[in-house]
Amino acid sequence: MGHCCCSKNWVYVFGVLGAFLIILGGVLVVVVNIFITATVETDTTLVEGSTAFETWVETPTPVYMQYYVWNLTNKEEFLNGSKPAFEEVGPYTYREIRRKSNISFDDEDGTVTFYNYKAYIFDRDQSVGWDNDTFTTIDLPTVTFGHVMQYSDTGKFLHKLVHRGSLSNLIIDVSVVGFMYGFEQPYLTFLNSIFTSVELPTEFGIFYGSNDTLAAEWVVYTGQTDVSLVNQIKTWNNLTSLTYWSNEYANMLNGTDGQAFHPFLTEDDVLYIYVPDICRAGVIEYTGPNELRGIPTAKYSAPAYQYASAEEYPDNIGFCTPDESGCTPNGLLNATTCKTAPIFYSSPHFLYGSTDLLDSVIGFNPIQDQHKVDFDIEMLTGVAMQVSNRLQVNIKVGPLSQISESRNIPSLYFPYFWLNESSVLDEATADFFKGDVQNLLLIADCVKAAVFSVGAGIFVGSVIIFMVRCYRAQKRRKLTDRRVITVQGEPKPDDGIINTTYDHEYDELPAAQPSVSGENGTAKFN
Repeated sequence: MGHCCCSKNWVYVFGVLGAFLIILGGVLVVVVNIFITATVETDTTLVEGSTAFETWVETPTPVYMQYYVWNLTNKEEFLNGSKPAFEEVGPYTYREIRRKSNISFDDEDGTVTFYNYKAYIFDRDQSVGWDNDTFTTIDLPTVTFGHVMQYSDTGKFLHKLVHRGSLSNLIIDVSVVGFMYGFEQPYLTFLNSIFTSVELPTEFGIFYGSNDTLAAEWVVYTGQTDVSLVNQIKTWNNLTSLTYWSNEYANMLNGTDGQAFHPFLTEDDVLYIYVPDICRAGVIEYTGPNELRGIPTAKYSAPAYQYASAEEYPDNIGFCTPDESGCTPNGLLNATTCKTAPIFYSSPHFLYGSTDLLDSVIGFNPIQDQHKVDFDIEMLTGVAMQVSNRLQVNIKVGPLSQISESRNIPSLYFPYFWLNESSVLDEATADFFKGDVQNLLLIADCVKAAVFSVGAGIFVGSVIIFMVRCYRAQKRRKLTDRRVITVQGEPKPDDGIINTTYDHEYDELPAAQPSVSGENGTAKFN
């Protein structure tokens, strides 16, 4: 029997083949990753013909704007100094139509210029009632003029004229649609009749002029030169930085519009979203893994420090306007400068608010999962699969010398309503995404795993076979070598017998029987 090193050639062939497949699997990992990276970069850049561009121009998934109004239920008590008590009524839901218009590219700069078009269509099926339902609240124009003009002689005179004619009241009943998008305001109508040489609006609404209109000009990077800059703002409304805030950090114009983010996100990425309505960029951070319609996503949420006071979070000092005297307590964002009105934003139900803020009203119940800002983002492509962008609008009120009704009201941040601008990936879009992206990843993973598994299996199998053959060959050689025969004494012709000893360890080997024949005593083994 031959030595183990002379085993069959096919063992070596399969061993080499297995090793080759393992190496090939390692090479495929690199090649496939390069291919996937290139494919994702091509699909996520904002250029005509890319997958991202089509969905960026016009959002394929439905977007809804839901309003929850705060109905004041103790008007008389409030006017006499009691805490305001509120009833939350909603949602009043509008389908949001959004698309990019007037699109133009600057290939040299790697940017695209556009305007956001938005329109809102009431959706009764997803609402608690019709949007002409009324609720009781404070009249914002009255309070605003009270704040702005109480130190001006002209303002005082106009206020006296308006209130003498009972043209305005501090507490009003107004429809939901009117309060959001515009209603006839007696104060504004009166001022318009006086200043005939100046065209003034006669209507007021929180989002007056933003329905069925084009907003400001945006210039963002396409990502062709650097995919990490996809949809990042270069300029907004011809501005490279803001002017509302008191330091450079607060005035930074950064982030995206929140519709899409750069691909290849990691858990350490902090994402910025510029929100024109609040005149600043918001931030969202990774909070954990999630899954949406079978697609693995990452949950990003607005952190509590974004709403913290400058005392608790010093980086927020720049948002105190006009200076540090305008710093707010925990839970509020000061927008008085950019809105030219005593407007303050917060999370719904004063989530993240100070104890004093929550104690100033009756009827609030902040619940983090229901009232925080949430994004579900697919990390490979940076696509937002689910969005819940929640915000509450409040006004700072208190006794104003020019408004007699306000003399006894408490000083507080009076809530108007909160909104949820939401979008969830529908089944059709999810299936398309899974077919376009996830199947590619699945096939790539299967190919890599198959090559690795087959290669490793063949290689390990060859090694095992090789070792078994070596073991068996070694065993046979050992048995052969241990067959030792010792002949003792000289043959005796007279009796024809010699003494022999056979030293063996294995019973299965037959013992050789010697015999003597011939006169010369020749031993013969049978």
